[in-house]
Amino acid sequence: MKTRITEHTAVLLIAVVLMVSACSNDPAPRDSEPVPSIPPTSQTEPEPVTPEPEPEEPRQLAMATPLVQYLDREGDYCASHILIAHRDAVGADLDVIRTREEALALASELANRLQSDPTLFAYLAHEHANTSAASPDGHLGAWNKGEMAEALEDTLDRLTVGQVTPDPIETPFGFHIVRRETKRARHYRAVGLFIPFATETSQDPQLPDKAEAEEKARDIGRQISPESFEAVARELDPEQGPIELGVFAEGDRRVPHELVEKMKVAEVGAVIGPLLTPRGFGFFQRREIETWNGAHILVAHRDAAQVGTEVTRTREEAIAETQRLIQELEASMPSDPTTFARLAREFSDAPSRESGGHLGRVWHNGDLIPEFSQALATLAVGEFSRDAVETPFGFHILLRLPVPRDFSTHRESPQTPER
Repeated sequence: MKTRITEHTAVLLIAVVLMVSACSNDPAPRDSEPVPSIPPTSQTEPEPVTPEPEPEEPRQLAMATPLVQYLDREGDYCASHILIAHRDAVGADLDVIRTREEALALASELANRLQSDPTLFAYLAHEHANTSAASPDGHLGAWNKGEMAEALEDTLDRLTVGQVTPDPIETPFGFHIVRRETKRARHYRAVGLFIPFATETSQDPQLPDKAEAEEKARDIGRQISPESFEAVARELDPEQGPIELGVFAEGDRRVPHELVEKMKVAEVGAVIGPLLTPRGFGFFQRREIETWNGAHILVAHRDAAQVGTEVTRTREEAIAETQRLIQELEASMPSDPTTFARLAREFSDAPSRESGGHLGRVWHNGDLIPEFSQALATLAVGEFSRDAVETPFGFHILLRLPVPRDFSTHRESPQTPER
């Protein structure tokens, strides 16, 4: 995939980088199987039975109607696929022994079945696809034009959202059956804590072995609760505490598929785990997605990261300049709201000075470096930071702006046209 180095990617730090932005295709809920009743065992002399009290009204569990939040993901395409590989295909596993002709026959059969019943897509992907375990439903996510096989993108150009290709598409990886998805997808946010353990590739003497870590995870699981999650995380890691995983959706390659499935039915605040992850045994807490918008004025110094040769001021001089700008904002902003943009254009050392300091997009949890997110969380819309926010790039003055309606999270099924 192509990487564009911009000011935005310099200032924003993705907590755990997405390999592919996720999209969603929520499967229809499965009906629970009926549980057979067991008749009581007959007794010769039954003992007296104390009548049970009338049952209370069943409580409405929050998990029955969990918060649903929708976001649009960036990219030109969003799709799922069923890949039928063959033994001569690029990247095929060693256990794939079918010939190209056999792969084409199977892919054609599946494509015909989907034309008759498109709801079988996820099931057939589970049963037949040679896809990654990280995305067993075949989610490819969202991507920009030119980042996938040309044959795949050409076919998607002819499909509407929800439509499945009538015939398999051949690429060097095998035969694909593709469904175009909407880019507006259910998204989730979580924070996590991890109990790491030593592995063959990481022989840290301070880490426990897997069995010891698993036992510790069981102990934590017996005690942890929504209320104690933060405290438990800080006990394990006093400096960092809970790790912000950011915002993700179904098909996201950076989070376990099992976690996404559990997120679908978890209420905000619910604790999930322990789950075995590449980082160790993990516990996760669902959090509500927050959205921010803002602008900044950057005062850099000669020892800051990614600074140009034209910046010669010392760190101490940068602090003094930042304080001078804050004082001018305090004096002028109440009567002239355009002051921030004017000062950004005149004094900011960031390329965003041309747009009055606006970074050009909205942010969600995990998109920002911690210093930014912590400062923004304390500001009201229209308020600027009275204290300088220091990052590796220098000193920032932040202004919190309203979030455009089109970029806010949607709590119900989207009514806008699918894209």
